[in-house]
Amino acid sequence: MANPGVESSRLEWEAMAEMPEVVASLPDPMISYGYYFTSVQTRTGAMRQRFGVSQKIPFPGKLGTAKARSTADAEVAYWKFRAALRDVFAQGRTLLADLYRADGAILVLRDQEALLRQTGDSAKALVESNQGSLANAIRAQVAAEEIATRLSQIEAERKGVIARMAALRGEADPATAVPRYPSPKLPELPSLETLMRRSIGANQDLKAARAAVARDNLGIRAAVLEYYPDITLGLDYTVIDSSTVLPMTPQNGDDPIMGTISLNVPIWWDKLGAQKRAAVARHGSSAARQAQLTADVSANVQATYAMARAMRDQRDRYASEIIPGARLAYESVTSSYSTGVTSLTDLLDVQRAYLGAELGLIDRTAGYLRAIADLERAIGEPLDHPALPLAQSPKKP
Repeated sequence: MANPGVESSRLEWEAMAEMPEVVASLPDPMISYGYYFTSVQTRTGAMRQRFGVSQKIPFPGKLGTAKARSTADAEVAYWKFRAALRDVFAQGRTLLADLYRADGAILVLRDQEALLRQTGDSAKALVESNQGSLANAIRAQVAAEEIATRLSQIEAERKGVIARMAALRGEADPATAVPRYPSPKLPELPSLETLMRRSIGANQDLKAARAAVARDNLGIRAAVLEYYPDITLGLDYTVIDSSTVLPMTPQNGDDPIMGTISLNVPIWWDKLGAQKRAAVARHGSSAARQAQLTADVSANVQATYAMARAMRDQRDRYASEIIPGARLAYESVTSSYSTGVTSLTDLLDVQRAYLGAELGLIDRTAGYLRAIADLERAIGEPLDHPALPLAQSPKKP
C-alpha cells in the first residue's frame, strides 16, 4: 500500500513491536571508579583506587508485566494500522463507485446528445423546407446544449475523482490516464445477523479497544508491583598501595573485594497510591470506550446495511421495471414521430424521461456500491473476500 497515512501507521506499529524486548531487559549494569585524593592508610598499605560494578534486579514480575503491557500496546498500534488500511480500502471502493457513476453517465449522455443533435438537424431541415416549426428546432437545440453542459460538469467531476484516487496512492498529481470503468460486479448482501456477528470479530477499532483494555489491566498490575522493592547487587574492588605500608606492619593482606546488596525503600505511599488510582482510572476509561465502540459498531452496521438494502431494492426496481418501460415508451414515440403522428415536444419529453431513467439506474448502482463500501468499513472486512488481510492477527514485523 503506497498511501502515506497507512505507511505511517505501519511504521508506528513496527516501532511499537520492538519495545517489548526493550522493556523486558534488565537495566544496564553500572560501573564505578573512585580515587582517593587523600590516601586512607591501612595496615597493609594506603587505599588509592576503587572499582565497582552493580546490577539492578527488579522485583519478580515487574519485567514480565512490562513486556506483556508493551506487547498489548504494540497490538493497539497494529489494529490502528489495520484500521487505517481498512479506511483507505473503503475510500478506494467509494471512489470506484464515483468513477463508475461518472463514466456511465458520460456514455449515456453522449448517446442522448447525439440523438438530440440528429433530431435538431431534422427539425432544422424541416424548417428550411417550410414543413416544420422554428420553435421545435430551437427546442431540440436547447435540449442538446443542456446535455452538453451536464457532460462538461460530469467530466470535471471525473477529473476530481481521478485526482482523489491519485492522492489515495500518495501521488500529488495523477501521472497516467484512468480508463473508463466498466460495469462493476455487484456483491451479494448477506443477512444482517451474519454481518453483525462478523463485525464483532473483525472490526479493527473493536480489536484495538480490547487490546487497550488488556494493556491497562496490566498497567494496574504494574502499579501494584511498584510497592515492592528492587534489589541492586554490587561488587567493589579496592586497590591497596603496598609500598606505603607503615614500618613494622606485616604485609599479609590482599586487595579487598566487597560484595554489596541494596534495596530501594518504597515509602512514598502518596505517590504509589496515585499511580495505582491513575492506572485503575485508565483501565476504566478503556473499558468504557470499548463498550461505546461496541454500540457504535453495531449501530453503524445496521445503518449502512439499511442503506445498502434500500439502494439494492431501488436499483432492482429500476432495472426490472422502470428502464424497460421507459425504453418501450421511447421506442414507441420515436416510431410515431417518424410517421408524423407525435410532435417533437412529446418526443423530447419522452427522451428526457428515458434519459432520467438510465441515469437513475446508474446513480442507484453507484449508490449501492458506495453503501457496500461503507458497510465493509463498518464490518472491518470485504463482504466477498473475508480472508483479505484487513483483520488478520498481529505478527512481529
